Amino acid sequence: MLVTLAAAQFLMTLDSSVMNVSMATVAADLGTTITGVQTAITLYTLVMATTMLTGGKIGTIVGR
Repeated sequence: MLVTLAAAQFLMTLDSSVMNVSMATVAADLGTTITGVQTAITLYTLVMATTMLTGGKIGTIVGR
């Protein structure tokens, strides 16, 4: 269980890091601004954090 949670956290951190590095290229490919890409990254991170918190609470209530 701990390995699965650690892998999920690692992937979320990796996603954020990779997107920050390649932001200029992604913005040019999509024909949008850097601000638009930053907004998408921020919203993605907030949704993932909310989902992780909600999943943890449901796991506590329901149990294994």
